[in-house]
Amino acid sequence: MSEKFNYDKIYSENEVIFGGGKPEKVVKDILNYRNSGSVLELGAGEGRNSLFLAQNGFEVTAQDMSIIGIGKINKQSREKGLSVKTEIGDVRKLNLDKNFDVLLSTFMLHHLTRKEALELIKSLKKHTNIEGLNAITAFTKNGDFFRNKSKNNNFYLDKDELKNIYSDWEILEYEESKGNAFAKKPDGNQMT
Repeated sequence: MSEKFNYDKIYSENEVIFGGGKPEKVVKDILNYRNSGSVLELGAGEGRNSLFLAQNGFEVTAQDMSIIGIGKINKQSREKGLSVKTEIGDVRKLNLDKNFDVLLSTFMLHHLTRKEALELIKSLKKHTNIEGLNAITAFTKNGDFFRNKSKNNNFYLDKDELKNIYSDWEILEYEESKGNAFAKKPDGNQMT
């Protein structure tokens, strides 16, 4: 089953699946550095991060490959009176023609090969406005998610690898921590 159809299935079977609909800490922390600007969220899922930033005055574009996820973003933005531009797309085919103040990717890079992920990060850096931010969360090789899925060739960061990739930038916040990678669905079943 392809990722697109897997996430379409997950999103259609559950009201809210990731994070209880609450934004990631790294997304909330954006407000410590910016209070407006253009945002591109890649792998936006159901939109919890994009909607939060739109509620806080940002001009947001949310991209995901799941039509169900994008549909949920559109529905929630209408219900909340927010303006969120949505795009259905695969980051593997991302072709940015403009820059953004904030580029955001949360727990999406592990769906890419190492080469694809590194090319994407290079593109994010290139298409960030001066004084802009890249906010990235990703799984590392030092975690249960990698240990259980390490037979695939997908991208998992080595210790301090992301910090090294951004060594030519001013790093405002950086953290590596253990988290609960294997969340349960609302019905108690294991996520896939």
